[in-house]
Order: sequence, then structure tokens, then C-alpha cells
Amino acid sequence: MQGKGGVGKSFIASLLIQWHQANNLPVMAFDTDPINRTLSAFPALAATPIRLLNEDKINTDGVDGLIEAAVTGAAASVIDNGAASFLPMARYLVSNDIASILEQYNRRLVLHTVVVGGQVALDTLRGMAALLGQFPTSVPVVVWVNAYNGPFEADGLTFEETRAYQDNKARIAGVVHLAPLDPLTHGRDVATMLARQVVFDEAIASPDFRIVAKSRLSQVRRAVFDQLDAVMRSI
Repeated sequence: MQGKGGVGKSFIASLLIQWHQANNLPVMAFDTDPINRTLSAFPALAATPIRLLNEDKINTDGVDGLIEAAVTGAAASVIDNGAASFLPMARYLVSNDIASILEQYNRRLVLHTVVVGGQVALDTLRGMAALLGQFPTSVPVVVWVNAYNGPFEADGLTFEETRAYQDNKARIAGVVHLAPLDPLTHGRDVATMLARQVVFDEAIASPDFRIVAKSRLSQVRRAVFDQLDAVMRSI
């Protein structure tokens, strides 16, 4: 979840799904973005589209059904939420005390949010702070620092140096860094993979990618999954 669009939420959701799959952990995927159905465009992710909004209001039946599926399904659920539905979804989760409902059924709500550098750095930091402020401290929050388009920097500070992090680090369950990628090598390979709407395993197994490109994609995947191994197993 993040109120700013175009910062990599769907890509991060796909990484979470792929991490579960790589670890032989059952996972269900849901795409609630009312504008860009990015996640459900990848066949390997098997994401179910959910109508989250009726015009600009929450579609209660649709989201109630989503929570029902998360509670009754025999798998973890990864839910991709779009920027346009950030506030309605956050209000729904808080006002209906979804975290407590999930706990009653031995489920746990874990929020993942993303921050990026550049001109929108402060906007994404504010979105992170809004999530931390709205949800109870029992809800773990994982922050993804997406440097895909360049290193994170806000007023000359790294993410861990910002006031937003320093004030909330006890509340943040983990941080995952998406490193800057060379646009001529690793970055190009990832962009090609996403444009073809395939996941890492498919690209690495595909004859459409050259041997060195497959090696670079494996490096990118390993760098993220090694971090997720530590973060996901600690929450």
C-alpha cells in the first residue's frame, strides 16, 4: 500500500508471490487496483481481480469477499492495492478492525509499503507515516526502498537517515532495498521480463533470454529473496 502511484507496488507484490512460490509456501494473489490491473496480467501469478470500488466508494461486498477468501483459504494472501484506492482500502481495514478478525482465525495482517527517492520522496514518506499512524502497533509494516530508477535520497538523506525512519524504526518490522539497476544490463533485463509479463522463473527458463541475461536476472532475484528470507521469517 502506498498513496503515490508509479512507485513499484505491483512489482513488489509480484516479488512477494514469487518468494512464497520459491519456498513452496502456498499463496493466493489478489489484484484490487481499480485502474491498472498489472498483477493479474501475469499468468504465472494467478491473481484474482477484485472490484474494490464502486465509483469512488468502497465496494463492501467485494472487499468482504476478499477477506473471507483470505480467512478461509489454506494459503497466505498477497493483495496488490492501487494508489487510487489507497485511502478507501486503509479506511476499510481500520474501521472494520480487519487485523483483529484475521487474528481470530490464526491469520495476520502484514502491511508492505514503498518509498522512492527524487521529487516524490517526501510524498512516499508521508504515505508510509500515514499507514504507521492509522494501524495498531500489532500490525507489522515492511518498508521497501525502491531505488530502481536511482538511489533513494530525500533532502540529501538516505532512507535510514530520514526523520520519518528514525521516528518510526521501532514500528517498522523490516526494510527491503531494491537496488539501482544498470539500464544497459540488469535493468534492461528486468524491464524486458516485465514487458513480456513473465516472472523470474519463466524468464530464466525461456529460450527468449540469453544466457548472460538469465544470470543477471538470477542475481536480481537472489538479492531480493535473500532480504525477504530474513524479513518474512522474523515477523
